[in-house]
Amino acid sequence: MSSPILFRLFREYAVLGIIAAIILCLTWLFLHFFIFRRKQIKLPLRKVILFAIFICYLTIVAGAVFLSRSESVFRATTYLQPLYLFRVAWHNISFVAWRNLILNILMFVPFGILLPLLSDKFKRLWKTVGIGFTASILIEIAQFITGRGQASTDDVITNTLGALIGYGLIMSWQNIRSKTERSPRKIIRYLSPLCVTVLVFISIFAAYHVQQFGNMPMNLHRQNMSNVVVSSAIELSEGRVAATVYQAGSFNRAQARDFAEDFFEQIGTSMNPKRAPIFYPSSAFFYSKDGGVLTVNFLTRTYRYVDFSSIAEADPTLSEDEVRRLLVDFGVDIPTNAEFINNNDGEYIFSVDDTSSGQWLTGRLRFWIRKDGTIRQIDNAIFTVFEVAEREIISEAEAFRRIEEGRFQFWSYYEKLHTIEILLVGLNYVFDTKGFYRPIYVFESLINDREVISIMIPAF
Repeated sequence: MSSPILFRLFREYAVLGIIAAIILCLTWLFLHFFIFRRKQIKLPLRKVILFAIFICYLTIVAGAVFLSRSESVFRATTYLQPLYLFRVAWHNISFVAWRNLILNILMFVPFGILLPLLSDKFKRLWKTVGIGFTASILIEIAQFITGRGQASTDDVITNTLGALIGYGLIMSWQNIRSKTERSPRKIIRYLSPLCVTVLVFISIFAAYHVQQFGNMPMNLHRQNMSNVVVSSAIELSEGRVAATVYQAGSFNRAQARDFAEDFFEQIGTSMNPKRAPIFYPSSAFFYSKDGGVLTVNFLTRTYRYVDFSSIAEADPTLSEDEVRRLLVDFGVDIPTNAEFINNNDGEYIFSVDDTSSGQWLTGRLRFWIRKDGTIRQIDNAIFTVFEVAEREIISEAEAFRRIEEGRFQFWSYYEKLHTIEILLVGLNYVFDTKGFYRPIYVFESLINDREVISIMIPAF
C-alpha cells in the first residue's frame, strides 16, 4: 500500500474507532450519574479516556486487518516458517515487503504503551507482552479461518516485538518522570528492544549497500525431500568454470520521466497533466493525454506502452520493412539482424541476441498496430548489458545436489513432489536486485512423471 492508501485506511477506521470511543464515553456518563454516584463507586475519568483511546485503537487495527481486505480464494494460505517473510524481503529487497514488516511492528507499539497505562497489573513485562502475543495469534487464526489476509508466523513475531517496544517506551518514560525510582540502567533496559530493532534494520540495509552484487529473488526456502526421488537422464559436469557478469544501464526517476515525455512526443501525444505518474522502487507508470499508459522499468530501461483510445481492428498484413518504418517513426530502432515474426493476428515480434559489438544486446519486442495506423501496444523488452566481472560458478553437478537438498522453488496448490527427473540443463541469465545480469542454471525437469517445469539454481 502506498502512503495515500494507508492514510485513507487510517482515516476510515479512525472514524469507526472514534464512534466506538464516543459510545463508551456516553455509557460511562450514564453509569456515572445513575449508578456509580449512588453506590459511591469511583471510576476515574483518566481511566475512561485511556480505555476509550484503547477501544479506538483496537477498532482501527481490526478495520485495517480484516475490513480492508477481500476474502482470498486460497483460504489456507499460511507462512509458518519463522522469518520466511524476512527472507522474502531480503532476497527481493522489496520496499513493500520491508514496509509491511515494519508496519506490523508499529501496529502493536500502541498496544504495549496503553496496557500499562490502563492498569498497574500490566507493568509486568510478561503480562503485556504475553497478551500482545496472544492477540496476534488470535488475529492470525481469524485471518486463516476467514481467508482475509495471510496467516504468518512472522506476523506474530513482529506484532509481539511491537508490543515489547511499546512497553519499553512507556516504562522508560515513567521511569524518567519518577523522582524516587529513576534508574539509568532500567531506562537502558526498557529501551533496548527499540535500539536493537533499529540497529538490526540499519545493519541489514547497510550490508546490502556494501555488497558488490544484488540479491537473487528465488529459492527462498527448502522443499521437503524426504520422500522425493531425484534422478538425471543426462550426464552432469563436475568441473567449475568462469562466467561473465553483466550490468544494464539503468534509469533514475528523472531520466524515466524524460524518456516518457520524449516517447509520448514521438507518437504524437504528451503527458497527461491531470494524472500524476506513479513511481515504484523499480518501475513507474506514465499517462498520456489520449489514454495511453507507459510502464518503464528502471533497471533495464525497457518499457511497455498500451493505447486504449481506439477500438479499431488489428492489422495483420504488414511486411517486416513496413513494421520497421513504423517503429522508427515511433522512435524505436530495431537492430538489422533481429529475427522477425508475424503472428498474422496483428502482433509482430522482433527477437535479438547479439554480442558482436562488444556488448550484449538481447531480448524481444512485441508490437501491435491497428488498421487506422495507431499503436495498440508496444512491449519493448530489448536491452543492452555490459561486461563487469568474471566469476567462478558452481558445476552442474553441484547445482544438481542443491536440487537433491530441496534448495529450489516449487509450489503447487494441488499436489506434492514425488519424483524429479532432470531432462536438460543449460546456463541462462537473470537480473538481480541491483541490476546485474547474473548466470543461473536452468534444469528442465519432469515432475511426478506428468509435468515439465524449469528449476532455476543460482550459479554463484
